[in-house]
Amino acid sequence: MKKFIFTTVLLLFWANWANANSLAMITDMKQGVLLNGQPAELFAEVAASAQLKLDKNASITLVYLDSGKEYMIKGPALIMLGAKGPMQNNRLLVASNQLRQNAKLDDTVSSFSQAAIVMRATDNEENPLQILSPISGKLLETHPLFSWNNVGGGYQYRLEIFDADGNSLFVTKTRQTRFRLPKSITLPVGVVLNWELEATKGMDAYFNSGEFSIADSKTIARINLLRPKSDNFSHLAFFARALDKHGYHQEAQQYWHKLAKMRPNEPLVQNKLR
Repeated sequence: MKKFIFTTVLLLFWANWANANSLAMITDMKQGVLLNGQPAELFAEVAASAQLKLDKNASITLVYLDSGKEYMIKGPALIMLGAKGPMQNNRLLVASNQLRQNAKLDDTVSSFSQAAIVMRATDNEENPLQILSPISGKLLETHPLFSWNNVGGGYQYRLEIFDADGNSLFVTKTRQTRFRLPKSITLPVGVVLNWELEATKGMDAYFNSGEFSIADSKTIARINLLRPKSDNFSHLAFFARALDKHGYHQEAQQYWHKLAKMRPNEPLVQNKLR
């Protein structure tokens, strides 16, 4: 039962951000599974009354978002998703685990999104100065590492951090492409901050900017307690997906990269990498 603990405590906060009609999430899947007659996809959020058809050697793991029940189903099987759980031959399946609902990952809806990250990358694709991190997301470290690409030899970089009102909180210059905020600097938590980067060499100058926020200490401690303790694919995927839902995209990438190594031929995992 312990190996499912971290998944259990994620259910409450996940439900808050799931699609309105979502009933369950596919957290793992192997071989032939059809969802309403079409190939099912990993990480899909499934609506009520959906039908799952599993081939003989197929398997699927579902997590019900409201009840916190996890179902690991093996084929062959024809399953109907009922409000209280998956049904087979008009009988309610027994849950593999009853997941707890006594914790939340975050108390606020994220103001950042993956779409914003993609749009920013598209808008700046011709800009030789590219911000790598942080970019449009919430952070779990109070002294983040700022990084960007190397524009070319001889450039100096000026980094400045602002609050939402445009007040300068920190400024520095470096010739490196990475800079970690010093321990002596304390940034405000729970609010959106902006950082601007300028690369200069002689008359040449390039500019770019990003935004981020830092979680408060209670949220950081809470999320650290929820981290998966094993390399179970389903658990890692559920946690990574939840981090993304809450705007912790940079943190989620650590898990997506780990999952990508576990499933190198799974495009839905590989597509999560950036």
